[in-house]
Amino acid sequence: MQSLTQQGSEAVFLLDYAGPAGFAAAVARALPAGRVVLLDHHKTAAEHLEGADVPGNLHIGIDQRRSGAVLALDHFQPQVRRLHYEAAWSDTLSRAGCDAGAGLERPGVREGLARVHALNSLGE
Repeated sequence: MQSLTQQGSEAVFLLDYAGPAGFAAAVARALPAGRVVLLDHHKTAAEHLEGADVPGNLHIGIDQRRSGAVLALDHFQPQVRRLHYEAAWSDTLSRAGCDAGAGLERPGVREGLARVHALNSLGE
C-alpha cells in the first residue's frame, strides 16, 4: 500500500472484488483523506469483513442477492434506476386502464394490476 499516493480527497472503488482479508481496510488506511467504496456480492467479501477493524473512510456495500454489476449501477446511477421504475409503474397503470398518478389505495387499481399480470402471464 505504500505505493498509493493521494492528491486530495480521491475516491477508490473496489467493484466486485474485495481482495484478500484486510485488503480493503489497508487501502482505506493508505488514503486517510479519501474515500474507499467496496461494492461486492461474494460471500468471501462479507466473511473477510466480519469482526474486522474498518476505518471510517471505508464504505461497504455487500449484497449477496445481486450481481456486482447491479450494485455498481445502483451506486453510480440511482436516479436512472428510479426513473426506470417510475416509467414502468406508469406504463403498468396505463395498461391496467388506471390514471398514471393513481396509488394502490384508489378504487380499481389493484384489480387493474391483476388484469395486467394475467395478460403478461399469457404473453399478450
